[in-house]
Parts: sequence; structure tokens; C-alpha cells
Amino acid sequence: MKKTFQLFLFALLFLGSSQFAQAQTADDILEAHFKAIGGKDQWRQLHTITYKAYFTRIYMRSEYEVTHLSSNAWQMVDFCRTTTSDGKRSWCKRVNGKTVLFKNNIVRPPLQPYYLDYKKKGHKIKYIGVTTIEGKEYHQLETIQKNGTVEHLFFDTHLFMLRITKTKLGMKEGSKNLWQHIYYDDYKQVGNRWFFHKKRIQQPGTTTLYITKSDIVPNAKVNPQLFKYPGK
Repeated sequence: MKKTFQLFLFALLFLGSSQFAQAQTADDILEAHFKAIGGKDQWRQLHTITYKAYFTRIYMRSEYEVTHLSSNAWQMVDFCRTTTSDGKRSWCKRVNGKTVLFKNNIVRPPLQPYYLDYKKKGHKIKYIGVTTIEGKEYHQLETIQKNGTVEHLFFDTHLFMLRITKTKLGMKEGSKNLWQHIYYDDYKQVGNRWFFHKKRIQQPGTTTLYITKSDIVPNAKVNPQLFKYPGK
């Protein structure tokens, strides 16, 4: 009798946990994620950021510094040029003083994650479920951004940190869609927020790009003149 009762309790617990897993929503996962990285209010109050970084690809290495605003203006300085965007147009100033205006604006990922307050921004996100990649479990979300970009987000099931993004590139190889994969690692607390300090980018037809960040300064004081186009 006692054994039967124990089995009955185990069955109830199993069914309860299964129902809880099935009841997960995209909002549940995102709520847990933002709680893990400092809270939604902290990220809503992030307006500027500066950091140093370097990237490696095969035997090549390059160091650079970035200044980024929530208005999508940004500037990147490396050893041979300064590339800037005021949020509408982008240009490059080389060490020889020559400035080149790009035909199209270069857009960087937003300072605040696009999935923060995503409904107000017109994005759609749904919960796919728990998926296993290379032996590790992740909560998988499918996002359709307002501009039509399709991206899958993978959060680890223990800490709810974003670990992988899988972005549809809009290109095909035969009948197969091509995707960009970015892997995020080495999260560290900076002030009241947690930032990844390493990421690995894999795109079809290219070698893997590794990026390492350091000296992250949230809400740094930034001179607005940095983003003023020097031409007419």
C-alpha cells in the first residue's frame, strides 16, 4: 500500500512538472532572462555603452573600440580607420584623412535587445519548446521581427542566459535556407547588468569569427560631435 501511494505521488509530480513545462510561454522565458541579466528596468535605462574588443579569424587579429547609443548611432575605431553612423547614414574616415560616405547605412544590433518590450515594437515571438544542441538543453523561441527577419533564440535552461541566436539570412543553397549562428559566452556583471564578453559568429561560406570584449562602460558620457558627418 505504501509503495502504491509513493508511486501515485511520483506520478502526480511528474504530470505536474510536465504540465508546467507545457505551460511555458515566450513571455515566461524572457521574463526569467531579463531577471537573470539585471532586470527589464535596468536595460530600459541603458542609453550608451563603450567597450574595447578584438576579433580573430584564422591567423588575423584586430583590436578596436566601440561607442554605441540607443538611437542606433555608433562609432568603431581601429588602427586604420574610424567608421561612424549617425543612425541614418554611415561613413568611414581613414588615417590619411579621406572620408568615404557609404551607399547604405550600416546597422548594428540595437543597444537594448529588440525582444525587450517586443510587443510594443511590433515583433512576434513564440515559444517552441526545450531543444537539445550538442548535449545541452535550451529554451527555444522563434522571433519574427517587424522588418520580417526570422530569428531563433536559445536560452540555457538553468540560468536563462542567451547562448545562441540562429538568424535566417534570406539566401538559399538549393532548396535549403541558410542561417547565421552566433554563440554567446563569458557573461560578467558590469554594474547592475550582465553582459556577454565573448561571441562566436558562424556564417555559411566564411570562416568563424571570434570576438572578445573588455572594459564595458554602460551609460558612459559621450560627445555627440562624434556622430556628426564631416561632409555636407
